[in-house]
Amino acid sequence: MLRKIGVCTLLIPELVGCAALSDNTLHTMHVIDHGLHTGLCVRADDLNRQAADLRDRFQEAEYYELGWGDAAFYQAEEKTTGLALGALFWPGDAVMHVVGFRGEPREYFKGTDVRRVALSDEGYNRLLRFVSDGFHRDGNGRLVPAKRGIYGDSQFYRGTGHYHALNTCNTWTAEALSMGGIRIESATMSSDIRWGLVGKGRLCTPAQSVTDTTAHDSAQ
Repeated sequence: MLRKIGVCTLLIPELVGCAALSDNTLHTMHVIDHGLHTGLCVRADDLNRQAADLRDRFQEAEYYELGWGDAAFYQAEEKTTGLALGALFWPGDAVMHVVGFRGEPREYFKGTDVRRVALSDEGYNRLLRFVSDGFHRDGNGRLVPAKRGIYGDSQFYRGTGHYHALNTCNTWTAEALSMGGIRIESATMSSDIRWGLVGKGRLCTPAQSVTDTTAHDSAQ
């Protein structure tokens, strides 16, 4: 039962954008909602330009799913109450979790809430830089591997920043999307993640397994 404890549930953003892809949209990425944790999914080739070490580790990957979180809790084989409380109330080091895979994200994460988000060229590049900056670099500018990841072909890396109750995995996801041009309207305290993708007066509810959303460039 303790394995189901989540520490990423305090700040869950609602996203505001347009409700349909437009012809001038240049880049598409995905938000993966695991229920107690959210991650971002981008094309591997795109992020490899910012973090070349990933290409060597995930040579066959078409996509990366990326998440940021508390180093002790995220990497623990057994998720205990003590680790969860420690992660929330005692700021700790961070890690990045990377999953490399082939095929469409909606197929790879079948049964999971996957939302497609379309970004401008400028917004997408800002998001990629933000994600790349989440990796700690050594003195030679290389990524620093940590433990093996928790599912699929995955790997932990040392991260930047510190995890605590006001800076969780979902805060990181929201900040990344904000950099991409998605306006963050509000947050919910609920552990039941609700991605409210609002566009042109319409609310795209969680009943829609995939919502196509085009970002306004609001992060400038």
